[in-house]
Amino acid sequence: MNTTEPVKVHLFFTQHAATDAFQRALGTATNRMIDCSALLSAGPALPNSATPDLLVRCSPDTDAQRIVSEFESARRHSEMRADLASVITTLDADSTARTLLGRPHLGAPESPVTLAAHIEHASTLVLTGWGSMEPTDLHPLVALLGHLNPTATLVLLGPQAPLGPLGHPTDIAAVTLNRPGWIHLLGDAFSPRVAHDRVQAFRYQNFRPFHPDRLAAILGGGFDCDSGGRVIRSAGFCRLASRPHTTILWDHCGTEIGLGRLRTEDHSPEPLTFGQDIAFFGIDLDIPRTITMLDECTLDDDEFLLGPDNWTQIPDPLPRW
Repeated sequence: MNTTEPVKVHLFFTQHAATDAFQRALGTATNRMIDCSALLSAGPALPNSATPDLLVRCSPDTDAQRIVSEFESARRHSEMRADLASVITTLDADSTARTLLGRPHLGAPESPVTLAAHIEHASTLVLTGWGSMEPTDLHPLVALLGHLNPTATLVLLGPQAPLGPLGHPTDIAAVTLNRPGWIHLLGDAFSPRVAHDRVQAFRYQNFRPFHPDRLAAILGGGFDCDSGGRVIRSAGFCRLASRPHTTILWDHCGTEIGLGRLRTEDHSPEPLTFGQDIAFFGIDLDIPRTITMLDECTLDDDEFLLGPDNWTQIPDPLPRW
């Protein structure tokens, strides 16, 4: 091993249901994996490795974006000589479909938003257990994964197939933080590798803020269409009339949605965003109907003309941060 070269770091996120298949595929290499906490706390003194590749096990319950960001921060604030060579997320096909579609789970439930982050920040997506799925279910799932992360390499792992680090020759840390399909869609650079006529994506924009009470009503009932369509993932930026100077991060997947304060602009002349700018991904969507539902949640003409000082008096049942 050439000690002058940076260590190649490979982050592994493995869904609980895919653990056995992952360990079988990686073989004896699992014995030299280290925990993510050991990497992030090492500073310049990286754990010893007999090869130029450092395999790092990340908890399936941790946020992938946070781990990559913390790796970047650790490199910046120490003399750590390491490149992020790959982020490999291993999924079980049935469990992934159940989580994304909000169906009952056979095992312990998992956070849909956390699963989405593992998918969206991967350089390689490894799908296991897909052989037992009907093609009519597998093909939309593969297309959906390609929409959530348009730049990832997708591997359909066979029962006896080996799995290696699958690294890149250059550092991909910065690229990884910009892999999510919703970022591509909001940046007008969305081009999924796999298409399927049941899988759709669209960008929702509206300059008017949401009425919090009406928004809470549709969030509680979901976006599901009468025809059986379902919004799987939506993410982006929004505004609530009752909180007029705050840009909110909209982060939804499956049955879970988070609205978090991204930035308060009371003392900033430049807003981060005007109104709503949200990417939506789903299966069998009635896009015009979904847009109409969202439009009906924004302020009407009379409410809008009251102005921000009066908007703060609107009842707001949504969680505070």
